[in-house]
Formats: sequence, C-alpha cells, structure tokens
Amino acid sequence: MTTTWPIQLALNTERLPRVRIYGKTLHLERRGSSALYIESGDAAGARHCALPARCSGLRFLPSVGERALLVFPTPQLLCPAGLTMQVVLATPLSLRLDAIHPGGSAHLIEFPAPRTSPGLYGPVDSGQICTSFRAPVSAPDEPDALHSHPICALELAVEPSEGDTLSQARLWATLPLTVTNTTPEPREVSKIMLPTASLELYRHPTRDEIWTSTVHMRLLGPNEAEVAIEDGPAGGEAIAHSGRPAQTHEPRRAYTFLHAYRAKTGLEHGF
Repeated sequence: MTTTWPIQLALNTERLPRVRIYGKTLHLERRGSSALYIESGDAAGARHCALPARCSGLRFLPSVGERALLVFPTPQLLCPAGLTMQVVLATPLSLRLDAIHPGGSAHLIEFPAPRTSPGLYGPVDSGQICTSFRAPVSAPDEPDALHSHPICALELAVEPSEGDTLSQARLWATLPLTVTNTTPEPREVSKIMLPTASLELYRHPTRDEIWTSTVHMRLLGPNEAEVAIEDGPAGGEAIAHSGRPAQTHEPRRAYTFLHAYRAKTGLEHGF
C-alpha cells in the first residue's frame, strides 16, 4: 500500500469514483452545481451539503481530530524506578473531507474513526471530553507487530478510473512514546491524555507509514505525570490536517495530568 496524502477527486466528471472508508462504502454524488450528496453507511446519516462557488474537486486528509486523545495503552505500561522505556502505539485517525475552490478550500465533514468513543477525563462535573481508544503497544524495533491489530486495517480506498491504479491510504498512525520514571518505585501507566493542538502527523522518511509527533512522559509520582510533545521522526514530512497548515500549531509546552486518575466514587473515567 502506498500512503499518498492528500487524496483528491475531480468534480468535473459525471460519475465520481467509488470510495470506501473504514471498510464501508462512502457514496458521493454531485447535485447540480452547488451541492454534494454524502452518505456513509446508511441513509439515516446522509447529508445534502452546500459547495462553494466554482468548486472543482474534493480532498481527503487524515486527522487526529479536535478533541484531546485519551489513550489506553493495551497492555498497560510498567516502568521500573529510574528507567526509561520506549514504545510505539497504533492510533486510529479520522478522515477529513474538504471542497477545493479557486480561493482555497472549505471543510465539509469529518468522519470519526471506528474503535473510538467519547471519554471523560477528570471529575464528572468538570472533566474534559476526549476521544478515547485502546491503543496496541509494540517495541520500537519491531513496529510491524502493530500491523496485526484491527486498528491497523483502517484505510481509505478509491476505486480507479479506467487506466488508473487503486488509491489506498492508511487511516492509522504510529505514535512514538518515551516514558521516564523519576520516582523510587515501579509505576504503571494506564492512560495518557494528549491535547491535539500540538500533535502533528508526518510521513515517515523511510517507511510507508504515518507517524505522529513524539511524546515524552515523565512519571513524577504515583498518579502525576508531565508530558511534552515534540517533532516527529527525523526527516519526516509534516502533513497538514485538522484544518491547520502544518507547523502552525499552538506553541508546544509541557503539561501535567493524572495518568491514574480515579474519581471519589472509585470509577475510572474514559469509557
């Protein structure tokens, strides 16, 4: 499979090519000169969508979404005292659809990734709504071990026109994570909360894969951790996503969160 982003479809043809996302058919149909019919999965989710003037095409891009990510490493991580561990996680990506016109582009819709759900980080009355998912874990020197997980089957496929080849692109990313335990006791990591404002997507320089920014996590106590988000793989090319040009995200800064948060009731949030 060759991952080529963005993937674009011209709207100057009578019949748009067949598109499949996350294993389901995405039906796209031009309605006159100013509207697009969008149906993903079933008619109940169909949309009659306005198009900008002189719209010439559609563009697909991967996205980490707007909500923070609440990641549950599976299996969860265990870092002995004073040690640093490096792992990679598989992260599902949503799919953004834009309309292209002479003045630029207009965001139409974003399709959420399967195997994710809304999750709450923090107290019920003041917590933050996140996109929650269980992320398979592998060692950095055997990232192919992730490929057997169902998350890594997520893709976009565009059927070729006559004489063209099938366009396919992965809709999951490899997230490199470094965990350092600064405490005198072994610590477990059951969840990681990642704001998406500073999380970017990259084309890996040597592998046909999408990678995220590198995440560094310092365990400061039984529950507290400090997280910093840095650049992606050396030589990797940033992919514009989530409606923001590459390299123009919010300034990156370290932040703290409770990686083993439990409410007073004893119920763990994120499900």
